[in-house]
Amino acid sequence: QAEKKFITSSMIYVLFNLLRVVSICILLYFGFFSLKNSYFGIQLVIIIVNLIILYKLRINFKFNKDLTLKILRFGFPAGIAFSVAAIYTKLDQMLVLSFLGEREAGIYGLSYRLITGFILAGAAFSSAITPRFASLSGKNFDNYFKKVFLASFTLVSLILIAIPLSVYFIPLVFGQGFRESIVPFQILTIGVGLFILSTPFYSAILYKNKNSHFSLWISIFSLVLVWFLLNNLIPIYKINGAAISVSIIYFLQLLLGVGF
Repeated sequence: QAEKKFITSSMIYVLFNLLRVVSICILLYFGFFSLKNSYFGIQLVIIIVNLIILYKLRINFKFNKDLTLKILRFGFPAGIAFSVAAIYTKLDQMLVLSFLGEREAGIYGLSYRLITGFILAGAAFSSAITPRFASLSGKNFDNYFKKVFLASFTLVSLILIAIPLSVYFIPLVFGQGFRESIVPFQILTIGVGLFILSTPFYSAILYKNKNSHFSLWISIFSLVLVWFLLNNLIPIYKINGAAISVSIIYFLQLLLGVGF
């Protein structure tokens, strides 16, 4: 992406999931499928794809202590922030299962799976703007930021169309048994929209201002708050309470990003 080889970058990104599917199919075909084998197969894929990336870049590595420390000072807080985010974005599904049981977890799981496409769209959008955010400055950055925010607002407007359509789409595709997924899906769609709107601000903070500690503290704050909200709202509002908790977190993240 930094070298503006976007087609190659996109193909490599797709290769992660493609090879994961291939690895699982191979294990199934030869009769070696198990939880442990599938887990290690997926990890092996990551190593293979990274080797392909290194081959495509053809970098000659020379250890530089000062540069390494500089990268770690920036990258370590950001890496921990992403790790914490990976936890708090799964807490809702875990606690729905814990509080409400398998049936409700399945209904809520469908809602979450359906919005995953929107989340991936937001992540792809973030990946596309990152190289420019890291390289532009002054008025050029201001102008580009305005365009990016307008693009994110347009993307959110398109995503919100799914809210009224879900009333017809979910029962038609998944059956009447999943009608209960409609409301949490609609709430989560609003939350994801807020998440996408916050993307330009957090990208600017991280890559333009080089402030990786802000993302770390926001992730820790989100983890603590979403745990509190889920434990209090799920017993009262069931799966809708889980969706509300997630959306509240994304709303507060947007406010904090804009404020900073």
